[in-house]
Amino acid sequence: LFMIELDRNNLESYLLRDGTKVYLPGGNYVLLDDITVSDTIIIDETVNLCLNGHSMNFGTNDLTINGTLNVCDCSEGETGSFNPYNTMNNEGAFFRIYSGKVTTDTTTEGYMLVAGGSLIERSGSKLIVHNKSPYIFIILFYIIFY
Repeated sequence: LFMIELDRNNLESYLLRDGTKVYLPGGNYVLLDDITVSDTIIIDETVNLCLNGHSMNFGTNDLTINGTLNVCDCSEGETGSFNPYNTMNNEGAFFRIYSGKVTTDTTTEGYMLVAGGSLIERSGSKLIVHNKSPYIFIILFYIIFY
């Protein structure tokens, strides 16, 4: 499996720009150190991201998912974190968390799965999940938002 190694010095070279829109193209990525993202990022394809014990912080920048984003942490302690300010998971899109810690506010019209790790909603603990069972997440999501 080919992995694209991302660090704070080369992230910019992998981003595609179209006017004011910034895209992270499909592929398999692994973090080599902590990264701070300076733009709102759009994912239109399938992106597999291994946190590798590091963090990807967006500051006040958002993440828009139109394709598929799979987040995991391949490190021994699974201490990596992924922190977009807001995550828009659009209709037909997939956002899956397998391990690591994701902190964001979400607007979900697509599919979201927490199969491991944790998802923490920033705007007042609306939802905190740390469970290997996706069924627990689906039940909680339905109770909280409907």
